[in-house]
Amino acid sequence: QEVKERNAEITALNTAKKIIAESTGAANEREYESFVQLKMKTEVTAHSRAVDIISHLGKKSNDFAMMQLASKIRNALRGPDPFTKVKGMIQEMLDKLIEEGGEEAKQKAFCDKEMAETKSTMKKQQSRQNLLGSKIEKAKALISKVTEDARNARQEISHIMEMQTEMNKMRKEEHEQFLHAKKDYEDGLEGITLALKVLRDYYSKGDDSSLLQTSAGKSDADGIIGALEIAASDFSRSLADLETEEEEAVTEYEKQTQDNKVSRAVKEAEVKELGVTKAQTAHHLSDAQNDLDSVDEEAGAVEEYWQKLQPQCVARVPSFEERQQRRQDELTGLQNALAILRGEALGDTDLLQGSVFGA
Repeated sequence: QEVKERNAEITALNTAKKIIAESTGAANEREYESFVQLKMKTEVTAHSRAVDIISHLGKKSNDFAMMQLASKIRNALRGPDPFTKVKGMIQEMLDKLIEEGGEEAKQKAFCDKEMAETKSTMKKQQSRQNLLGSKIEKAKALISKVTEDARNARQEISHIMEMQTEMNKMRKEEHEQFLHAKKDYEDGLEGITLALKVLRDYYSKGDDSSLLQTSAGKSDADGIIGALEIAASDFSRSLADLETEEEEAVTEYEKQTQDNKVSRAVKEAEVKELGVTKAQTAHHLSDAQNDLDSVDEEAGAVEEYWQKLQPQCVARVPSFEERQQRRQDELTGLQNALAILRGEALGDTDLLQGSVFGA
């Protein structure tokens, strides 16, 4: 009996359900159609606003990728499940912009570091080049001066030697003249002395037949002897003067010769010292030139690296700051577009909650 009653109840419920479904189906269909139309109208408005935002960003920043995204969204809106696809496109672009921003920030940090370090290195190398260049110029000037000083010193040595040779020649000639004159004076003095001796011996015998026996003769004899004695005295004095002059000439010659030896020794020592200075300076010059060559080579490599940095760090248009601002504008615009679409999704939920299907 209970089974019969339960089956009868089920049959009654099914019949009631069928009657309700048949009698309220048209009303529910109209309500659903109204909801769908409202939902589609809301979707179209939200999609249009999102597309307009993205399209405006592309045109404002002349960004082809952003304009292409707007076009893709328009096409996606014509297909099935557009909201999910559009959300995915916008999120993908957001992720791309964030990634690009991060990469550019890294590149900016790299450029700032490398540019600063390279510029500092170039400044140090320039200072080093200037210092070495100055040392090289000073070394060259010193070598030139030392070479000139050594040349002048050698000329002075040559002059001293020539002067000494001339002095030696003159001294030899003067000495030969002295010997010749001395011999003449000595021979003359000897002859006069001998003549006086002969005369004195002769007149001292007192021969009556001699000229001395008359007063006139005696006077003549005394005159002859007196003249010879004066001549002898003159010869003796001239010989003494000659010998004195010779001694003085020898003393002067020896003094000048000694002075020449000292002057020559001083100049030769000066030439030797200048030679040492020149050799040392030439060695320093070679070292400085080698250092400069190395610095020039390093500077060339740094300059080449500096030039390579220019396209990626300096010559980019727009600038990093401008690109960052544009990217921030695009991120804000995309986030607004995504917020609009998410607001659409929220509106859908509200509509669904207010529909007969949620009642």
